[in-house]
Amino acid sequence: MKPLVIAVAGPSCSGKTELARRLCVLFPGPSPVLFPLDAYYDDLSHLSEAQARRHNFDSPDALEAPLLQAHLRALAAGKAVERPVYDYATHRRGGTERVEPGGLVVVEGLFALYWEDLLPLFAVSLYVDLDDGECLRRRVARDRRERGADEAFTRWQWEAHVRPMADRFVRPTRARASLVLDGAAPPQEIAARAAAAVRAALAASNPI
Repeated sequence: MKPLVIAVAGPSCSGKTELARRLCVLFPGPSPVLFPLDAYYDDLSHLSEAQARRHNFDSPDALEAPLLQAHLRALAAGKAVERPVYDYATHRRGGTERVEPGGLVVVEGLFALYWEDLLPLFAVSLYVDLDDGECLRRRVARDRRERGADEAFTRWQWEAHVRPMADRFVRPTRARASLVLDGAAPPQEIAARAAAAVRAALAASNPI
């Protein structure tokens, strides 16, 4: 049986990852797959540490799109893939990991709804929306907590890459979503609304 494929898009720190993880918990069988687009960032081992830190990670060009698309199509067809393992600390890839298709594939990332030719794969297309001010506040806290980045660097990255790239490449994909969710709402409320859409899609794909 082919899996149901769900897309979760939205700007940086809007709550995409939290929602994607909650959906995998809410639909545990058989073996849901979390498919983060961040795994497909290009290997930057050819750059110095300083150059890599200032790389634009918020453009679709930062991802190996052909491999990403090939892997997603394979999973949607019920085939396993060897997904890259990306290390944020070094901005390098560290081998691959085998991913078996499950009953649900949750595609999560800035550009989940960016590539038009992938849209037919998605049974449900979710977009988590949140205003720039709250996204930045969350990003400052996350970068300090998870990546050891100081606030000055996060704010530089925000103005140089994150916000302008979101305006250009991410926010326009909101129009492609089958359901737009308020990222300022409580996470459990967001997940409940998304889960209802997934249940409807599951019911439509498996009529009694």
